[in-house]
Amino acid sequence: MAAQTEPPNDGNILPLELWGETFAHMEPYDVLTLGKASRALHAVVSDKSIWITIVGLVCKKYGLFKPSYPVETLSVAQLQRAAMGPVLFQSLMAKNSKPIHQVEKAKEPIPATEVKLRFNDSRLAHGGSIPPLTITDHHRRLVPGGRFVVQVIKLPGRPGDSRSSFSVELWDLGTPGVKLFNPPIVIARTEFKDLSRYTVASMVVSPIGQRLRIAFGLLTPGFKKGCVVKAFEIALGAPKTEFKELGGIFISDGAIPRMGNHNLMIRGDLVFIRVCHAFVFWNFVSARYSIISVDLGEGTLAYFPSEPQKFVWTGNKVLVVSNTRPEHLGVYIWEVPCLSTFTPLGGKVAALEVANIPFTLPDAFLPISYPNARSGTPIELIGKDDRIPFHFDILAPETSVKAAQPHTSHMAKRLTNTGVRFTVDYNTPPEGPRTASTNDHNFIVKPTLSFEIYAHTGCYHTPAYASSISSSSLGLGVLSMPRGTVDEDASYAYSLNGLPILEPGKGPSTGGAEPSGSVSVTRLPQLNYGGWSVCPSSGRFIQERSGNSDASLHDYLW
Repeated sequence: MAAQTEPPNDGNILPLELWGETFAHMEPYDVLTLGKASRALHAVVSDKSIWITIVGLVCKKYGLFKPSYPVETLSVAQLQRAAMGPVLFQSLMAKNSKPIHQVEKAKEPIPATEVKLRFNDSRLAHGGSIPPLTITDHHRRLVPGGRFVVQVIKLPGRPGDSRSSFSVELWDLGTPGVKLFNPPIVIARTEFKDLSRYTVASMVVSPIGQRLRIAFGLLTPGFKKGCVVKAFEIALGAPKTEFKELGGIFISDGAIPRMGNHNLMIRGDLVFIRVCHAFVFWNFVSARYSIISVDLGEGTLAYFPSEPQKFVWTGNKVLVVSNTRPEHLGVYIWEVPCLSTFTPLGGKVAALEVANIPFTLPDAFLPISYPNARSGTPIELIGKDDRIPFHFDILAPETSVKAAQPHTSHMAKRLTNTGVRFTVDYNTPPEGPRTASTNDHNFIVKPTLSFEIYAHTGCYHTPAYASSISSSSLGLGVLSMPRGTVDEDASYAYSLNGLPILEPGKGPSTGGAEPSGSVSVTRLPQLNYGGWSVCPSSGRFIQERSGNSDASLHDYLW
């Protein structure tokens, strides 16, 4: 019998185009593992064009800004590191995790790089004395991908002009895994005036191809003063990289004591703004808007949205998981009005009122049966907030936290609570591919897994963490210690061991009791001032707000 020989080692087992199609259905780690099978396969997976394609697919899957990775200038090894970023961060969390009953032993992973970034303070150009920055004078957001930072900062008045202004800035920190720029490099900057009484409250950044769309909320001091939301766009790779103002909208009434990052979203040409009881949909291209006034159990038009409410906006639907009252626990669904029904805005920054708009009944309501739930029971949304199916966890104590045992090292003395992970999915298998434009309300909410936590542990929404980590498609949520415990306000990434991340239309079966799972926790870094803006796919954390123009940066991968 003739001896078998290996295929030629030039890698041409199949055309590279076919390998690219094959690798599109594989995880980057599996592609690297395949390359160890033979010299021929190693040659295939070492081809740069293959990894350029894979990095593009990773950016699409995790919603990353593609210019974060200049693929043509990166080596194969650098492309492989970029593609592996999400998996490496997930592995880092798992490596440093502890079971939930050993939460006091959980430690923060050690950053590979920890520096103080020195941003060039744009206020210096205004001359005169430079007052210290306050927590409401500026806001930074790490662009998904980890390379770029958007900053909005309030500038003092110039000599002879007491009016302050705002600067919108895009900064380059350097490609993750390649080089860190310190000080960062400013790419573009623009200013606007006439809002000197306002402070920076929130910001959201949305990558669209080579462009970034940015929306941020500004509040006036005091109560019932209204807010302004402005939108900008910047395109990298254009002949001239500069900000373009897309418009603004002024909401002149409503009780708005604060506005978190989770109250703003961008989908294409639409901005979603949660103000008190109202959902405001603003199309900044056509300068039109629509308002849905909602009642989630509060029964009043004057309230600020409570934390136990999580939003999923698919583009034409808004789904809200709400627990303002136990009898109202469930998923509320509203259809977003058609653009043709939107109301035209007037002026560059148009004003509108939301207080006297009557409630709009939801188009559908999915009740949740959860005996231990009470008003304010924490809810954590897991996964992307723009698609169906999605998961959320409810953490309800069997006894109030006040009745729990004191925080000690003996976990047996602590009261056990039950958490349940739910899935919202289509009720019947789709006949064809489901998209965000599928126009029906045939949904179902079902329990998929139960797990145990402890009375001193609560689910707590922090904009810097929960909106970045829990929506990163890595299957991670955020827990925190409530006040009054030894590690009060300490935050943890948590995962339910062995629970797969669901794909659209591939939810678990609905028959029988839900299986039981275990919880692992990893401590997250804390700051004495301000919070974190996080890009899990690059492993970078940057300080959102600080007392000066510097900002702490932790890079956990490179």
